[in-house]
Amino acid sequence: MKKTLLSILFLCLTLMTGNIFAQDTKGKEDKKIVLTISGEFDAAIKNYSNDRFATPKGPETEHSATARIPSFDVNMQYQFAPKWKATADVEFVSESNIQVDEISLTREFTPTFNIKAGMFILPIGHCNNGYTYLDYFTAGDPEGEYALIPCPFIETGVSLLGKLKCGLSYQASFTTALTPLKYSAQYWTQYATQGFFKDDSFFSSPAISLNLGYDGIRNMRFGAGIYYCTNTARNMSLYSGYKEYCLKNFNKTQSVPVTILFADGQYQNDYFTARASYMQGFMGGTYQLTSYYRSLLNNIDREFNGEELEYVKGAIGKQVISYMGEVGVNIKNCFYKESKGPELIPFVHYECYDSEEKVASELCELRNPCSKVSLWSFGINWKAIENIAVKSSYITRRIGRGSDTMNNANEFALALAYSFDF
Repeated sequence: MKKTLLSILFLCLTLMTGNIFAQDTKGKEDKKIVLTISGEFDAAIKNYSNDRFATPKGPETEHSATARIPSFDVNMQYQFAPKWKATADVEFVSESNIQVDEISLTREFTPTFNIKAGMFILPIGHCNNGYTYLDYFTAGDPEGEYALIPCPFIETGVSLLGKLKCGLSYQASFTTALTPLKYSAQYWTQYATQGFFKDDSFFSSPAISLNLGYDGIRNMRFGAGIYYCTNTARNMSLYSGYKEYCLKNFNKTQSVPVTILFADGQYQNDYFTARASYMQGFMGGTYQLTSYYRSLLNNIDREFNGEELEYVKGAIGKQVISYMGEVGVNIKNCFYKESKGPELIPFVHYECYDSEEKVASELCELRNPCSKVSLWSFGINWKAIENIAVKSSYITRRIGRGSDTMNNANEFALALAYSFDF
């Protein structure tokens, strides 16, 4: 399947080029490489363990101090000819060492119409929509979308993209889709992309997605998008023996469609910044999928040809939700704008998310109250220079749905975020 996919991508690139080898000498003069290095360093003092599902009442009480580098990102864009651009993005992350976020080739026709092919991040969800560590006030990225959908949302395929004169921009993509082997009640589809250098299932049940952006009003930015796959069950990998029989049977008889909707916006001027986002996900066939995985866990081991089933327990949500808002005020520009001193930005940030917002009626008894989190964060950012921000914040999380008996998770966090272009 991978050879077939590569052949199709090669054909698309060939059609886009006409004849890549016929570029004139002007193409050599226009070569341009842009290298961006970005990342963050985090430290925190906490009153909880990292796993909020550790007990029926939430995370265990555990006073600790942590420090980590969540990611170090290296992005390179190479304009090797007047209408051609190659992009490579590699991220060094604390959880999985090295992660390839993008390897793509873009053919630029006009500002309003371009074609990208390869492996790239789908701009679905606020966290996948072009924001960086420097943009957020909090230490680390907002939690909600990271707990529910892939961030980064990496898939392989083809995109049409461009920017229209009225301030609208778009990206329409036809790509590989999510795989149910990585769905879970706790983290929904967070780990469910098909991965890099694997035999991706493309034509079984591909995904389509659309992102629309608007920046036609000064200081404002809006985005909205949709992701849809008609039956992600067809993207299950097949293995040998009893497992293969089970997976083939489920693959052919069940339907697990996935839809993700999101909208976000930002207003930023010299004095304050405000951001907000809303994301909702829908999944069909969750009762059948949850029941099937529970039966597998009762009869065979969790490992599938080197990959573990992500499902542990609980009800895979048929509807999930995440929303966020934050406001920061630039003290320097409000009171001493002409000064050359650093920027101080006090902020307030709120989030709420739930991986089991709604579950199949037959699975209500499996619904875990720890799936819902609401949090407030208060702090201040110090921007010594444009490329570096020092963040400090106090975060208080309320676990559960309206119960005062749950364990809450609180922390004081410090972070150093940076981004440099070369």
